[in-house]
Amino acid sequence: VEEVLVPLDVEPAAISDALMSQVEDCAKRIREARANGKAVMMIYGAHLI
Repeated sequence: VEEVLVPLDVEPAAISDALMSQVEDCAKRIREARANGKAVMMIYGAHLI
């Protein structure tokens, strides 16, 4: 866990432009879904822990 944990008082590392584009697209889709009264689920695996 210590190898992947990002302390709360440390700024996370920068991500690539390609990954940032995916994050922005995901955020856009979440906003659109909420604006249209749709449910939004954010899920992820905990296999690193």
